[in-house]
Amino acid sequence: MYAVKTTYYIQRPGKGLTPMSIKPWMLRIVWFILIVLTASATGLSVFLWCETQDADRVITQTTLARKALAEQTFTANHLKQRIGDIQNEIQRVKRFNTKLSNNLNLNPEAVVRGEAMGSIGIPSIPADTVSYPAADPFSRRVRDFLDALSDEIHIQEIRQQRLASIIQNKKHELDARPSIWPAMGRITSDFGVRRSPFSRRYDFHNGIDIKLQRGTPVKATAPGVVTHAGYLRGYGQLVVLQHENGIETAYGHLKKSLVKVGDTIKRGQTIALSGNSGRSTGPHLHYEVRVANAPVDPMNFILD
Repeated sequence: MYAVKTTYYIQRPGKGLTPMSIKPWMLRIVWFILIVLTASATGLSVFLWCETQDADRVITQTTLARKALAEQTFTANHLKQRIGDIQNEIQRVKRFNTKLSNNLNLNPEAVVRGEAMGSIGIPSIPADTVSYPAADPFSRRVRDFLDALSDEIHIQEIRQQRLASIIQNKKHELDARPSIWPAMGRITSDFGVRRSPFSRRYDFHNGIDIKLQRGTPVKATAPGVVTHAGYLRGYGQLVVLQHENGIETAYGHLKKSLVKVGDTIKRGQTIALSGNSGRSTGPHLHYEVRVANAPVDPMNFILD
């Protein structure tokens, strides 16, 4: 057989038509190259399509993971805030119970010892009230913490119920304690060691200072008898009341005393007007509580 030869004519500038022969094997090479290029392009398209699908899946999964993380973060922050609120409430109840026990001359821990735990039926919180994955360490810590918090709440509830029962039997003794505020205001200086507003050195403050406007009524915090009503160096105008069980209260820096020595005073009775007399930096009430002639923190008695 004879090889078929194909002749093409090419137009060249200034030379007219020029013949060019193309042999069959040359065409076969061209067709082979075209097929390879087409197959490569097709394979590349399929590969890129698969990669695009994988990328879409990754983007979708990442979006879902971010959403889940945001929800978990919100839940965790809400739980943290709620737990903080519960802790603050428990501390408030504990402080109240301690003060009440002090006013009743009770050991706060003794209130929940002995048969108290079994005599008052307070239902416990079921363990499955909140479900957490057992394998999650954080969830286990949260569950253990909430269990401990629940136990603490039960103890405080028991303590309050026991105290309520004791109060009924010791009402007179409680009424004789300085358990109310002499006047409502902001405490500007606490009981204990402080920096003196005069010398700027540290000294011991025997009471609390309550910021008041001049002329604010000052009330007796417990029933008693007036043992001092007049001026005393440092204190300025001062009223001192003697109460039961060796307790005294003192009210200093007054503008005016409304009682006299020997008067019998009721709880809540107005005994003076607040002022700025004596060694004072501004209008306020200096309030002291003394037990057996020793100063104690008045806040241990005030049931706020």
